[in-house]
Amino acid sequence: MEVQSNAAKYKSVLKKVRPVNEAMPQDLNPPLEKPELSRDPYETPLSPNAPLFIEKLKVTEERISMINSGPSGWLSEEEKNY
Repeated sequence: MEVQSNAAKYKSVLKKVRPVNEAMPQDLNPPLEKPELSRDPYETPLSPNAPLFIEKLKVTEERISMINSGPSGWLSEEEKNY
């Protein structure tokens, strides 16, 4: 008894894409440029005091208190509040 199969190959060997050892074209991905800044970070540095925490839908005081901030004494109370 002969078994027939109607399943087709996914891709024939002739259609297989083979890698080529060549350098990538330089115009394919142009080099990255520095973004324009809205302010000069050296003249107007960030404030060392963060703004007060405002609860949101998913970020609540309860969830923040569950975050492990390292061993005891690792952060000062001032650091924990920011």
